[in-house]
Amino acid sequence: MKHTFIPIILHLITPPTQSSSSPYIITPPTRSKTINLHSGLPSQLKQKWQKARDLALLEQTVEDYNAEIVATAPDFVASLSRRRLIVLPLDERFNPPMGVFSHDHVQTGDKMSLPRVFWDSIVKGKAEVPWLFEVSRVEGVTSPRTVTTTTTTTTTPPSPSPLDKVVGGAIDFRSPSNYVFLPRWMIHALSLKPLDVVDVRAITDVPPGSAVRLRPHSSEFVKIGNHQAVLETELKHYSALTRGATIP
Repeated sequence: MKHTFIPIILHLITPPTQSSSSPYIITPPTRSKTINLHSGLPSQLKQKWQKARDLALLEQTVEDYNAEIVATAPDFVASLSRRRLIVLPLDERFNPPMGVFSHDHVQTGDKMSLPRVFWDSIVKGKAEVPWLFEVSRVEGVTSPRTVTTTTTTTTTPPSPSPLDKVVGGAIDFRSPSNYVFLPRWMIHALSLKPLDVVDVRAITDVPPGSAVRLRPHSSEFVKIGNHQAVLETELKHYSALTRGATIP
């Protein structure tokens, strides 16, 4: 019997790969690649496995660091209130149901999706509202800042001065244990990219604000009829404001 080989084309999403010797820094996936089963499958599968292994090593490195936090914490609540986490962008899958606060404000607010451990820290520590969390870059761990040119939009305005940390609230506590999902403006403000590593901690020492000075990024702002009403409506979706941040 004569065998006929039929070439088949597959589209595989390229997983992240390590971009330096640091176990915390890997390159996120960029685009799909076309694979010809007749010629390139073995090498492509090997590359795919190696890149998936890099992500697993990153997760294990973060897990080991968090285990050290738990082991060296002075008390039980302190062991729950800080974590090193892998960043992914928040998207509309996290949009709360209609009628729930923050509905349709996933990107126009400071709420992030956090692991369950932070909810446990609130309950065990009997924390009072507002529940605030600081997200910060980690020197030598977070990947270096890259200079990028972005187009100003209504949802992701560029940050004029990159920040080292921002403060926000929680949209939910259902993120996987080693991950945090951040709104796009927060990722831009910290000069992050997907799969970067940051430190997140629950904080209670944020001083109350008495006044805030805002600077519009577009002349469209002057066309708003009632500035005070619009600002009061939109700013209620921010639990805290960080000096120098650009918010949508």
